[in-house]
Amino acid sequence: MRGPSTRRGITLVETLVAIAIIGILIALLVPAVQKVRESALLLASENNLRQIGLGLHDLAQTRRGRLPSISDETFVELLPYVEQGALYRSYRNPIGKGKPTNFEEMQIPTYLNPWTVRTGE
Repeated sequence: MRGPSTRRGITLVETLVAIAIIGILIALLVPAVQKVRESALLLASENNLRQIGLGLHDLAQTRRGRLPSISDETFVELLPYVEQGALYRSYRNPIGKGKPTNFEEMQIPTYLNPWTVRTGE
């Protein structure tokens, strides 16, 4: 026969201490995750600017070394040089109504639209 059972469970204090430790670890982790997100957004923005610069230089080479003046048409001509060839073709050969007249109708990516300010939202 066995003696009296001395089975011990987790007390309320132990549970509260474990929850507090987990809360502190999460509180330390959140700012680190936010910094990683900010640096990723910055890196993506820098890459987009680099792609636009390289695209402008490629466009200038096709124009015999002359950089284009900045206009809506320039950004349309820039599309194939920044991996947006399908959007460029859809602008040049529209299906249905006439040519789009602004960036909203063209659905140009935000990073290519010079009149759109991108925030870290």
